[in-house]
Amino acid sequence: MARSPMLKTAIGGIMSCVAVQRGRRIEILAFEVANTIAKASNLMASLSEQSMTHLKAVVLRTCGVQCLISDDQNQLLAHVGADIRQKFKEFAADVARFGNVCRDPKWHNLDNNFSSMDYGLPLPVGSGLCQFPPKEYSKEKAESKMKNLTWQAKETAFLFQAFRRLEISDNLYKEEKAGTAPEKERTIQTMENTMNMEKEFIRILKKKSLWAKKMEHIVEELVYIVHFLPPEINRVFPNFREDGSVETEVGLQQMLGPANLHLNYARIINIIKNLSSVTAMPPQCAINSLYEALPRRIISALRPEMKCPDSVDMRTEARLRSEMATTLDWLVPMADSTERLFRCNGMLGEWIAKGDLNREDESKPLKIQSLYYADRIKTEGYIKGMILALHHLIRATRLRLEEMSRERITRDQSARQEAITHDQSESESQEATSSASTSSTGASAGFMDMID
Repeated sequence: MARSPMLKTAIGGIMSCVAVQRGRRIEILAFEVANTIAKASNLMASLSEQSMTHLKAVVLRTCGVQCLISDDQNQLLAHVGADIRQKFKEFAADVARFGNVCRDPKWHNLDNNFSSMDYGLPLPVGSGLCQFPPKEYSKEKAESKMKNLTWQAKETAFLFQAFRRLEISDNLYKEEKAGTAPEKERTIQTMENTMNMEKEFIRILKKKSLWAKKMEHIVEELVYIVHFLPPEINRVFPNFREDGSVETEVGLQQMLGPANLHLNYARIINIIKNLSSVTAMPPQCAINSLYEALPRRIISALRPEMKCPDSVDMRTEARLRSEMATTLDWLVPMADSTERLFRCNGMLGEWIAKGDLNREDESKPLKIQSLYYADRIKTEGYIKGMILALHHLIRATRLRLEEMSRERITRDQSARQEAITHDQSESESQEATSSASTSSTGASAGFMDMID
């Protein structure tokens, strides 16, 4: 019996409604969702009173931040606030992307709803973009939701590790099965039992982690966090303009990060550190790598000072090393933080492989601790000073090694001369005491010994 078009439409509507009510399981997207939850957790942690106290009392007072960026705490806080708002923008974009995956159209196009929240700006009334009625978002409820989501994200990290272990076991199983080792059957049976246990463990973890959860439920929790964060960010970091940018004394073109110089300058600083730590003459290849990494303007500024015959530095080698070490003590951490911060960790990040999303956040530096916001002119001034000191240090080291070589040669020559003189004295004494009883043959042998 043929179905009428109206009946087909009605059945299709019922099936769609049932599908919406059932929702969509997260499954393989669980690892991306866990990474987004980690972003939200780190964002909320960075806004805590403890984090702000550490930021103001320790981070912003470090010598590197004060010397290369600014000693104005308000300006430094404005930079940190801008970074926080950028992280919030990325987090909200991830939540909107997951919303589009949901079967329930209520969660579609969340990016329109979040567009005015990038910098914590209120959503215009009557704009037609607000799908959710305005309400109060409490800190206690947000922290409770975040705690529950974080627990599920950690279980998802354990699931990720279990998948990796199963993959390794499967590869070993295939290699063993293809081999011809003795007692092969017993080994294969043991490996099969191990793999079955790992699969059962994965099945249990799937139920406890985000894998089996409904995407609609997780998105709803994350949307609450998205709505809670902007007022909290504005409370902690109130110094921002309406367009979300930061007004600073140093223009963007004078900062290393916007000019895409921060990673190269971090590499230069680490090369200088390695060269200065060599007590002997540094290898020429290391000096060449430093020269190749230097920007042309730094080379042009250094060349006249290095080639000037009157540029004699009266500082001793020990003093040069001490002064360079004092500067490198605060300059190298800035360079190391730059390389760690801007090193690509992949979509899932390193934390999910370790199973602890708090550990990575504690070890990962802030952008303000790197060379990203460093003033280009200030940084280049320190680099030029370090290279000049390194130049004089290498010259002093060369002179010291040459002096040691000359002294060694002089000592060797003196020792040889003393040996020759001693041999001559002994020969003359022997010849004087035995001249009456020796033959011409004996005198000839003594002469040959003296020549030797």
